[in-house]
Amino acid sequence: MRHRWSLSDIPFVRDFIKKHTRLVFAICAVVALIYGINRYMDHQEKVKIVEACTAETQGEVVSTQTKNGLSSRRMTKYRGVVEFEVDDKKYTAYTAWQTTALVARKKVTVYYDPSDPSRNCTENTDSSAENIGALVAFGLFVLLVIIIIIDYYNKQKKRKDPLANAAVNTIEQPDYDDIFK
Repeated sequence: MRHRWSLSDIPFVRDFIKKHTRLVFAICAVVALIYGINRYMDHQEKVKIVEACTAETQGEVVSTQTKNGLSSRRMTKYRGVVEFEVDDKKYTAYTAWQTTALVARKKVTVYYDPSDPSRNCTENTDSSAENIGALVAFGLFVLLVIIIIIDYYNKQKKRKDPLANAAVNTIEQPDYDDIFK
């Protein structure tokens, strides 16, 4: 069986994590917060584009782009590249990523911003699922902050408890076998 190498296999890293657990959790929480804010801002930008797209026209799928997922099954996703015309000028739109490929020359409804047709979306653009990443990141951030707070209060409680730090007196018990012989 092959051993998977991880960062915690390095003794320095393992010792650092043990000594600075709260710092490591705090760094993870900050990274999760930044990722969540980034995903949320990206989602809000897409919502603004969808809201601005009040005009519509027909476009045609000219090609398909593919990407492979990170799962072990290597699920391939596809999105169509759609060309459409507004005032005799050609523009490009993209469909949402999906699990089935789009057929070339398929007609697709394209919604666009009348003042700027380069801001557009297609009928199957669904950005609501992309907001899940922001929710997961915010949830992870809250969880990590709770862990840090609980760890902090547990350590403070141990410092204030005089019995927790007191030396334990051990009284040697007599060996009863020697007495009753």
